Amino acid sequence: MLAQAQDATELAIRDQERAGLDLLTDGEIRRESYSNHFATALHGRTSACSPTSPTRR
Repeated sequence: MLAQAQDATELAIRDQERAGLDLLTDGEIRRESYSNHFATALHGRTSACSPTSPTRR
């Protein structure tokens, strides 16, 4: 999994370089999303929304 995350990070940065962006980011691909991390830190709370299937409009 770590090797895949590293490959994805390198690809994302190369794509940004080719696009001519001034500021590059790795997108924190190796991290769990902030919202998921925050939600799992709330003990005793439940959510009607699943982190894997967000409601979009």
